[in-house]
Order: sequence, then C-alpha cells, then structure tokens
Amino acid sequence: MCHLALTGVILMLEISMVSGCRQQKKEEMTPEILIDAVDRNMRNVNSASSSLEMEVELEDVLDHTRIRMDMDMENTVIPRAGHAKGMAEVKLNDDQISSEMEIYQVEENGKYVTYSSLSDQWERAESESKRSAGKTESDFFQSAEEEIEDFTLARQMVKVQEKSCYEIYGDMQGEKLMDFLGREMIQAYGLVDLPDPEALDSLEIPVIVDIYQKERLPARIIVDMTDVMDELYDRYDKTTNVNFYNIELVYHGYDDVKSIQVPESVKQAVNG
Repeated sequence: MCHLALTGVILMLEISMVSGCRQQKKEEMTPEILIDAVDRNMRNVNSASSSLEMEVELEDVLDHTRIRMDMDMENTVIPRAGHAKGMAEVKLNDDQISSEMEIYQVEENGKYVTYSSLSDQWERAESESKRSAGKTESDFFQSAEEEIEDFTLARQMVKVQEKSCYEIYGDMQGEKLMDFLGREMIQAYGLVDLPDPEALDSLEIPVIVDIYQKERLPARIIVDMTDVMDELYDRYDKTTNVNFYNIELVYHGYDDVKSIQVPESVKQAVNG
C-alpha cells in the first residue's frame, strides 16, 4: 500500500510538472513572439486573398448618412498589384443607392496606377510614389512591429473561418495604419468627406489583430475608428456625430492568387 501510495504521489507530481510546463509555454506567448513569427512567415508569401467589410454612420441636424461596403480583394507582392471588387451602399435619410465598385492597382512604366469604377464608370489615376499603391501585409507588420509588440494578448483564443486564432489588441498610429489600408479605404473610396484627413496621421487608433494559430499568419484585422472620428469631427463640425466607423479585413488564403492584370476593356473604357 505504501508502494502504491508513493507511486501515486510520483505520478501526480509528473502530471503537475507536465501541466506546469504547458501552462508556462502558454504564458510565454506574447504579441512580440507572434509578430516575429508573422513577419518571418509573411516574407515567404507572394499573394493573399481577403474580404473587406466597412460600416459608417454619420448623423447631424439635417442628415443621417449610412455607408456600407463589402469587397473581395486580392493582391500580389511580385509584381506589386491589387484588385478589389464588391458593392457600396449609401443611405441618405430615406434615399438609398447601391452600386458596384471595382479597383485595380498596378505598376505601369515605373508608375503606380489605379483604375477605379463606380457603376461601370472607369477612371484612371497615377502616382510616382509607391505609398499610393498601399503596403503589402509583410510591409505592414514590419513597419508596425514596434507598436504591435506593445499590444495586449487576449486570454481566450478566437475563431476566424473556423480556425483557432490568437488575438492581440492595442492602439496604432494613424499614419502607419493608412499606409497599409490606404487613405482611399479609410475614406470609403471617396464616399466619406473627412474634415481633415491629414489629422488622422498622428491619432492613435484602436486595432485588433487576429493571427491563425497554426499558420502564424494574419487572419483578421478589425479597426474601430468610431471614437477617433467622432473627436475629429467635433474639432471642425460640432453638429456631426459619428455613430460608428468600423473596418474589418479577413484573410481567406495565401499564395492562392494568380497574376493581376487590368483587362483591355477597362483600359479602353478609360481611354475612350
């Protein structure tokens, strides 16, 4: 009996030690470790597919405006290119308008070119600056690494596309966030007229980043700009309230995008 009791005690100690090691490993996980892993893994990724949901509601004395966007997006790193297509819905008081949107961002003759359409009306714009084309996921996590290291790791795992994910959250400088998402996206591709777009550069914006547990790659980015935008409007227009201003970007796959090229029909529509 003494021998059995001693064996039981040893067994319990072994279980406790194993549980303790597992617990220690779990506790050792930090935003810094996660972002380092994401940074390494993103360097081997050449393309990503994702979806965007954006909801904005502005209210003042006379008008009540609600904007909703749903877009499927894809981008490649080499060559650097992007494509987005979806729907935009704008409701102003009792009037509602829905329209298809499509955007291409490619490099042509050393310049970054954006083709955009709203209700099949195509426009073309170009820029010498690479920043105008937006940053890739790899660029974003490298440039924002310092800030993300100061994020907080959520105690509970979350699910994105039925996969377990780590969740970290904190504040990020507006300039870095807009370099990645693009100012056009922040302004709902021209559907929102900000009182001072440049003022967002220095503001701290709440961001949630979900990271796939197995792949150690970005799963979802949630940006809640409600309070930041409400304060911004208060500086210039005391009558406008921002009820919500949310962006959610979900990553569906990696290295699953073929080459992105602007169709000849789009080029012809622009050139007349």
